[in-house]
Amino acid sequence: MMRYKRFWLGALTAVSVFAAALAPPSPAAADGGEAEVHVALFVKTNTYQSAAGAVTLSAPGGLSVMSSDGAAWHRTADQTNVRATFDGFRVVVAETTDAVKAGAFADDVKKAGQPAAVIARPVKGKMTYAVEAGPYGAKADAEAARTALAGNAAVAARLAGAAMALRGPLYARAGTFASEAEAVAAAGPLWDAGVYAQPVATNGVGGAAAYELWYGGAADAASLQQAITAASAAVPGIAATPVAANVRYAALRTDVLQDAGLGAGVRMLAVGGDGAKLIAQPVSAQGAIRVAERFGRSYRGAIDVFAHNGALAVVNRVALETYVAAVVGAELDASWPAEVLKAQAVAARTYVLKQGWKYGIAHVADTTADQAYRGTERESAAATGAAQATAGEVLRLANGTLLDAFYHSNAGDRTADPTEVWNASIPGIVSTPSPDDAAERNKLVWYRVVMEGGRIGYIRSDLVRLTGAVNKGGFPTGAVAQAGVNVRAAPFVNNETNPSLAVLNEGAPVTVIGRDMESTAYQWIRGPIPAGQLQLQMAASGVAPAEVAALGGLRTIEVTKRGAASGRVTEVAANGRTIPVLRPEQYRTLFGLPSSRFEVEQTAAVTVLGAGGRTTELPSASGPAALSAVSAGGAVRTISSDAYLITDGDGTARVATKDAAFRFHGTGFGHGLGMSQWGAFGLAELGYDYRKILLYYYRDATIAKE
Repeated sequence: MMRYKRFWLGALTAVSVFAAALAPPSPAAADGGEAEVHVALFVKTNTYQSAAGAVTLSAPGGLSVMSSDGAAWHRTADQTNVRATFDGFRVVVAETTDAVKAGAFADDVKKAGQPAAVIARPVKGKMTYAVEAGPYGAKADAEAARTALAGNAAVAARLAGAAMALRGPLYARAGTFASEAEAVAAAGPLWDAGVYAQPVATNGVGGAAAYELWYGGAADAASLQQAITAASAAVPGIAATPVAANVRYAALRTDVLQDAGLGAGVRMLAVGGDGAKLIAQPVSAQGAIRVAERFGRSYRGAIDVFAHNGALAVVNRVALETYVAAVVGAELDASWPAEVLKAQAVAARTYVLKQGWKYGIAHVADTTADQAYRGTERESAAATGAAQATAGEVLRLANGTLLDAFYHSNAGDRTADPTEVWNASIPGIVSTPSPDDAAERNKLVWYRVVMEGGRIGYIRSDLVRLTGAVNKGGFPTGAVAQAGVNVRAAPFVNNETNPSLAVLNEGAPVTVIGRDMESTAYQWIRGPIPAGQLQLQMAASGVAPAEVAALGGLRTIEVTKRGAASGRVTEVAANGRTIPVLRPEQYRTLFGLPSSRFEVEQTAAVTVLGAGGRTTELPSASGPAALSAVSAGGAVRTISSDAYLITDGDGTARVATKDAAFRFHGTGFGHGLGMSQWGAFGLAELGYDYRKILLYYYRDATIAKE
């Protein structure tokens, strides 16, 4: 870890020193075949949430869409989209025959943070578009969404005082028909009379779909009775049998939300009925299903769509070894040593088998909340080979239980002890040295430079030509080597988290005040981040919200405790008050950092030494103070810029700021527990095979076949 010296500015200024319980059942084999993993793509639980209102599915060669009872509800052609959701409560924001107006309404609904659909149906010879928000699992949730939309300025302006209705999953059955087309034709008189109706697919005989016409779409029993009365007036003698809650079905709709120009639209199936699931499978046995809302990724196996905890659940069911290969591909590059890929395969397999039904309906999620999983996106022969070469192998403790096979990107030379991360011991996981420096191999040094006008930032060293001269302060001078060079706050390229501060043309003069390696998973710099911006970031993290809100203006951050094993941060104080967390690892979330192995540079922290030995500590609660510097000739000059340099006797410089800001220096990437992926890379280069790599990081473990 880096350490900071005390710097002195003449006789005036000194810089302050900164210095488990048993798991539920694991993935099981289906029908005697290979075990399946259930991966949550979208799910709502008490501990994890990934939300969508509907998903758009397609596959090369087409899709087969069926009920969980085996009835064939729908089939698509090659690459044809189908929308899938659950039939819940919805807010009818507007109904219009104006396609452009409907599209604008839907855009406003989405911008207001609500899921949207535009459902098309013919009414009295004209196509009518119902702009809906939802679905929601309960009427109260739909009512809350309606209130929120009514309070949205853009939506309210379009509504111009018009009311928004509610729809729900309460229906009466009008009849059964030989085809969907016949059910649609029978719906015409009801649509024309203003009665909501829709064709549905139910479970027929011999695995076929049965087509029925249901009407009502009511949010409560009283509204359903009103719909029955209106339907009887429009179609005398129409059946009026309420549909029981245990009838499983797919409501057949046309959603034009994602169709350019609101044209023909996309088939939407909204699954409903107690315990009902919509199951999508590729027609081709080697095919994969594309889920547009999940970054356009495609997935082997099947996609299940259903309601869970009042929200849409989308679960990918995939063979265990196919899942393991996909995780290896998502976590590591195919060019890495084969022994590292094999070690990753065993760790990934052990991890997922250890989880059991973690989310009630799924073993794992597809994010790093569990393991990175991107479906077919990172498939490779190397990843598949690693899974096949280690098929069935897992890590077990001496008592026979599966080990918690945690792993991370980079330990920054030493893995963590679990007490430093989660305040608890984990059998088989200990702190150990880790050869992680390969992550910065072939990376370049970046120069920290002062530009004309006094602004400070980083430029990669190959983009600067040094003149060989130094300025009056003893700092090297140089010039930008080519046109359009970006200057960044920290030494790495990321246009979102580390955007360009300035763009310099060839020949622009710079003064080099420091050199740092490019930030990588091994060691990194973040910031400087102004105090106000960092406090907003801390509040958005959701960590210790009450304590963060009570800070007032953020002035100081200090690491007050570290773990004895690896030096990871275990306690932090802000403005002199401890920020309590449930687990020390949350400090990296609080500050948005790659790991919890960091130090804080408080750029405004300066000790000013005045006459008679009196000192003033900055920053102070009263705000920025006026500072002056005395030159070698005795001239006094007020420091007016936002940032200024402080140097020590050997010419080492530190950038100080007038207002409170913070720079974080750290090593490692991830929680630090278990196997370091970059460390495994280093061990493989030393000749370790995958078994030796695993047993190096996971102590007292054995590798066994499941």
